[in-house]
Amino acid sequence: PFSLEDFTLELNLLENNQDEEKKFPLLGNFLNDEPTLRALRYLPAAIEFQSLLLKRFNRVLDREQARKLTVAQVLSTAPNRAKWRDAFEGFKNAWNLGWRFVERFGCLELPKVYKDVVMDEKSPITFCMPQEKH
Repeated sequence: PFSLEDFTLELNLLENNQDEEKKFPLLGNFLNDEPTLRALRYLPAAIEFQSLLLKRFNRVLDREQARKLTVAQVLSTAPNRAKWRDAFEGFKNAWNLGWRFVERFGCLELPKVYKDVVMDEKSPITFCMPQEKH
């Protein structure tokens, strides 16, 4: 059976054994960065979830209320539950695949308590809502 890991390994072996210029530089670069790009497939749903949240809660919830309100509570009272649930699933998948890479870019120092956050329905909605920096 085909596996992306085996394919990447074989390509790297092929490229490393050649004295001349690499034959597949774009493919090689893509495969080297592929783990960090996996979450991008969920980006449309993640943006949809944030859009739904903003339409429903923008300027309605303060930070303390958002910390107490869980994703499950929001989904259970959503007007179109299937749409909200699908959007949240994409947001959750994007978060859980991509969160470990956030610190690499160095634009924001994450508090230690947030580094291992896993997104699920028990998470407070504050992790999902865009916020102004204070």
